[in-house]
Amino acid sequence: MSASTYFILCLIGLSSVIAFYSKRFYYTHLLYPYGMMRMKDAYPIFTSHLIHQSFLHLAFNFALIFIFGVELENQLAIRAHGRYLVVLVWWCSSMVGTLCDLLLYRQDSQFYSCGASSGAMGVMAAYLWLDHDFNLQFLREMQLNVRIILPLLIVLTIWKIDKRKGRINYGSHAGGLLTGLGMSVILN
Repeated sequence: MSASTYFILCLIGLSSVIAFYSKRFYYTHLLYPYGMMRMKDAYPIFTSHLIHQSFLHLAFNFALIFIFGVELENQLAIRAHGRYLVVLVWWCSSMVGTLCDLLLYRQDSQFYSCGASSGAMGVMAAYLWLDHDFNLQFLREMQLNVRIILPLLIVLTIWKIDKRKGRINYGSHAGGLLTGLGMSVILN
C-alpha cells in the first residue's frame, strides 16, 4: 500500500485542479519572489509546490512522484513509520526548492514559479540513492551506476541555473535533488 504517495498526489491534484479553474486561487499561491519580498508575503512559500501551470506540467510531476514515491515507500517500509517518511522527503525537498527560488530570483520581477518538481526531484533522488537492487525494471535494464549518475544530474542541474532559458526552473530542481539526496543519506 502506498498511502503516503497517494496522499501527496491527491493534495497536489486537488490544489492544481482548483488553480486551473480559479485564477484568483492560482495567483494567490503562485511563487513570485520579487513581489513577495516587497509585500512581506510568505504564504506562497508553503503552497506554490501544490499548484501547476498546466495539465501537462501536472501529469509529468504526477508520473515522477508516483513512480519513485511508491518505490521509495517500499524501500522505507522496513523502518518504523518508514512509509510516512516519503511525505517528509517530498515536503522538505519542496520547501528547500522554493527557498532556492526565493533567494536566487528575489530581484527578478519577471520570475514566477509553481509546481511539485522540486519535491518530485527529491523523492527521485532519495529513491535512487537507497535502491541498490534496481527494483524498477527500466533502471535494471539500463544498468546505470546511480552513484555516478545522481551526482552528475545534480551538477548539470546546478550548472543550468545561470543559463535559465525557457521555463524550466533549475534552482528549485537543484534544491529538491540535493535535499532528497541528503535525506536519503541520513535515512540510510
